[in-house]
This record gives sequence, C-alpha cells and structure tokens, in this order.
Amino acid sequence: GTLVLKHSGEYCVAENLKGVIVIAGECISINLKSYTLDANGNLNAIVIKDVKDISVFNGCITGTLGATSAAILVTNSSDIKISNLNFDGAGIGERAVLFDSDKNLSMVDCNVKDYLS
Repeated sequence: GTLVLKHSGEYCVAENLKGVIVIAGECISINLKSYTLDANGNLNAIVIKDVKDISVFNGCITGTLGATSAAILVTNSSDIKISNLNFDGAGIGERAVLFDSDKNLSMVDCNVKDYLS
C-alpha cells in the first residue's frame, strides 16, 4: 500500500514495511529503526515532492523494479537529509536516489548495492 505523511513530526517504524511512503508535508523525519522498507515492485519506495526539511535514516530500502525507478525520488524539494541507509537493488538499472532541481540534499553513511547510483 501507500502511506502518505502530511503532518510534521518524527515517524518511527516498528516493523518491516511493504509499499511506498509519500512525504507530502514539511519538517518530517522518518526513522526506519533498522527495519526494511520493501517497495514491493513499485517504481519508488519513498517519494519526496514539493517539500522541505525532510530526514530519512537508519534502515534498508529494497524492492524497486524498473530501469526508471529510484528507491528515493526527490523533486522540487530542499533541505533533504538521507543517512545511515542500506539500498539493496535488483541490479536492473534502478537508482538509489534520484533528485531534480533540489537544494541542500545530503547523503551520509549510506551503502548502495546493485543500484546505478
């Protein structure tokens, strides 16, 4: 399924998840707490669009499929922090993080396996 986060705050995951997280609000922090977000064959696991001040950290992202897919898709957003994540791709041309016209995107202490970038 799809989980849409609209309200600012810190969200902590309590179990492995399947589906897509859409970040539709500002000042949101997602702590995966060492759990896995499995995109379950969707093009993206996390979509960040038209927002600012977002953090995603401490977990694993897997399960995106398709040469145009990205585990995390960031568009028209600013102040995005991605840290302590493991990206485990299928090796078919997908990207770990894809961003377009964004400001202040940081990616720290992440491991990328079987993604283009």
